[in-house]
Amino acid sequence: MRRLLPLLAALGACSGAGTIRQPAEVGIFGAEARLETWDAEAAEGIHLHPAPGAPCLDARLVAEASLRSGELKARAAADAVAGMVEEMAARSHGPAYGGPGRLTLALRRGGPGGAEALVVSVPIPEEGVKERSYDLPEVAAGYHRPPPVLEAVPVWCRAFARRLGPGRYRLEAFLVLRNESARTEEDRALAVIRAEFSAARAGDIR
Repeated sequence: MRRLLPLLAALGACSGAGTIRQPAEVGIFGAEARLETWDAEAAEGIHLHPAPGAPCLDARLVAEASLRSGELKARAAADAVAGMVEEMAARSHGPAYGGPGRLTLALRRGGPGGAEALVVSVPIPEEGVKERSYDLPEVAAGYHRPPPVLEAVPVWCRAFARRLGPGRYRLEAFLVLRNESARTEEDRALAVIRAEFSAARAGDIR
């Protein structure tokens, strides 16, 4: 059991105290028009999930560290445990977005256990590059409804990320979302996101 503690800690981080919630502007234009302020949570190089909760470490990276430290002796065991931890996290909090090299923004509206969420993840702008633009497939995104269930995915996207300072960014994204059960072109909506935020990093997870 002691050998599993680093990986279980990675899972536990997902349900711990989250980062500071920051306001963001969200517009959704489909069957009806919505212009609202949602809560934003951001992470740099680590995971975020659609459901409210803290950023968490990539379980496979924790498994690699456990192998190097001798906590886990066999790669097969490390991969199996990492896969189990990722599956448990996805069941509780929805799929993981982001990870090493990526900047992720989770926007939520509603209370714990009942929040709808729009998550966008892009590569972190390179050092020396103040602003970058992105298209699919560089952009990973999804619209989720509780508990959380993936309801819509982007079929077109244009996003812009700008560095404002260490760990601080501005992200603007325009996404055409298609309902996963859609059968016609009318089952699409345009989502517009504008947010300035500070992003949590691996060192912020306790």
